[in-house]
Amino acid sequence: MTVKYGKPMAGVMPFKELFFNENEKMLKWGAAALALYKQQPKRTGCKLCSTPLPKEFYVKSHGFAFYLCGECGHLNGEFEETDAYNRNFFVLPESKISDMYHVESQIKFDERTDKIYVPKVQFIIDSLAETGVNVAALQYLDVGAGSGYMVAAMRKKRLAASGVEVSAPQVALANTMIPAPQAVRVCDPSDIVQIALTEEADVLTFIGVLEHIPNLQAVLQAITQNKSVKYMFFSVPCLAFSNAIEAVFPQVFGRHMGHGHTHAFSNRSLEWMYKNYGFEPIAEWRFGGDIMDLYRSIMVSLKENTDENFMRMIADFFQENGDALQLIIDKAGLSSEIHVLVKNAGA
Repeated sequence: MTVKYGKPMAGVMPFKELFFNENEKMLKWGAAALALYKQQPKRTGCKLCSTPLPKEFYVKSHGFAFYLCGECGHLNGEFEETDAYNRNFFVLPESKISDMYHVESQIKFDERTDKIYVPKVQFIIDSLAETGVNVAALQYLDVGAGSGYMVAAMRKKRLAASGVEVSAPQVALANTMIPAPQAVRVCDPSDIVQIALTEEADVLTFIGVLEHIPNLQAVLQAITQNKSVKYMFFSVPCLAFSNAIEAVFPQVFGRHMGHGHTHAFSNRSLEWMYKNYGFEPIAEWRFGGDIMDLYRSIMVSLKENTDENFMRMIADFFQENGDALQLIIDKAGLSSEIHVLVKNAGA
């Protein structure tokens, strides 16, 4: 298995300005999401392996606790993310998720596609090519395609790609921005297991999606049973340095956990998933937003207490040294996210 580390912070900074400039707004949105989350049933078994969770919490952040599974090492939020919770979060008209990915122009859409998603697609292409696979001969389906950025990136690289998404506004945006044929189609959250089981695609991609699926085990099992699906590419949030940052800065919006991210993978739980679902890891790309989270948390906290020149000095430090600091975290296995390409042994 090949492992890649790091990604320049400067390329994604323009897309994270909302987190720097609208902290109070984001905190209110996060509080509303947390209030809804706390109305759900208490989680008693591990999200990934169903083992009963310990009574003692592992870490607390922004008003709720996380528990570390003793069997597989998965980090579990205090409550279940039920189908009703996810529908409120992603599907219903009052959902605000689509606002975070909405753009006003083709230029902005293409810029986000090129800076964030094309590198992911290139990683897939390079990793499969190293194993002798003809990537151009494969069919790709992006599950939870959102506003279509991953599909657009794959098509830019001349891959046969389409997507499915539960949010109708995001599907509408995708099909407006991406040339025909239809890029993304609407599906119901209840359809995801059947799609994973029956879709005739060679590669399924899940970019920031697996952590939002209520019946995760059923979806993973369906993928292993689908003889058409040869590979899966996914990114997920991880037990990371950012968990500590968010626990220390409760007055700063928690980008990493909460507001939909109610559990996280660890190195142990990823290995458990590979072993128990028959996935063979081909390539990993470990890069996180931990240093950006630290940078943002400090800057937001300093706004009311320091001179602009002092803030500029701190900003210059992070902008000059952020990539090197993040690389240390990535190589230590503590990055806030991971991208993985696996082969489906069941295919």
